[in-house]
Amino acid sequence: GAALEAALRSAPPAAETAVSQAEPSAAYDQVSAEQKELNSIVSKIQELHFKRVLCDNEADFEKISEEIKLTTLAGSQPDAKSYLEAKVDNITRTTAEYKLRLLQALESIQYDEHDKNVKWLRKMVGKYSKTA
Repeated sequence: GAALEAALRSAPPAAETAVSQAEPSAAYDQVSAEQKELNSIVSKIQELHFKRVLCDNEADFEKISEEIKLTTLAGSQPDAKSYLEAKVDNITRTTAEYKLRLLQALESIQYDEHDKNVKWLRKMVGKYSKTA
């Protein structure tokens, strides 16, 4: 959530903004529209991240993670893509680690119904540790 939002906000803008000093209201409108678009993207990514935290199988985790990555990279400049992709992969790994720790805590109190989730989450942590 917050780390991805910070990464998006710190990345260079998707398009250069040509601002004429003769038209400050047009410049304001353009900046305002860009800010609304960025907020919309951040909101969508936060919603997807929440769904990913709550999902209960590997296929959904992978699908949502890929959607987060595509949404994040869609409007970024080419020189920012590798930076953002590394950040997204790091957040994916930490999400898998979080879910794994949570399930392991449940396991420790004899809630072993989630054994299959522990296995695929360990796989996700390993997979995204290699890319981060």
